[in-house]
Amino acid sequence: MLKNTVLETKEVWKGYREESGAFHWVLKKINLEVMEGEFASILGEPAGGKSTLLRLLGFLELPDRGGVYFQGRLVGEIGGKEMEHMRANKVWSVNRQLPLQTPPKDLAAVLLDKPARLLKSESGNSLLAQIYHFNSMGITVVMATRDPAIASYATSIYKLSEGEAVKLNGNTR
Repeated sequence: MLKNTVLETKEVWKGYREESGAFHWVLKKINLEVMEGEFASILGEPAGGKSTLLRLLGFLELPDRGGVYFQGRLVGEIGGKEMEHMRANKVWSVNRQLPLQTPPKDLAAVLLDKPARLLKSESGNSLLAQIYHFNSMGITVVMATRDPAIASYATSIYKLSEGEAVKLNGNTR
């Protein structure tokens, strides 16, 4: 069965102005393609752009250059009301814990930012089980972490280093 692209970045650049006034590129020429039902990890160092990339994939920010696409549509061209609907029902950005509710039937992706503490806690096994359950339903999961052991839970790993992403060999669970 041919799988569709859910989230994609094409030549994405994102930068910030530091307190000193200097401009710093956090992401440079990011090309990323996450397929329907994929469980992907974004592995990188602290302050390496992982959270920034997740904010872009979750439609919380726009890139300075390049494009972010959701199911083939350029995110920057999607209107405000539709964008709100997409954040609530199609792509969930999760910082602490997955909601315990049943996901909406049209949920396409879950984005998890730095779940290491949760996965290593008592509730970690239930979080991992919930991630795998969502993924088994065909929901794409993208998880950002600096811990290679946590990244290894995913079926594919993208290494983010010096603002650029490289896809490492995929894993098998």
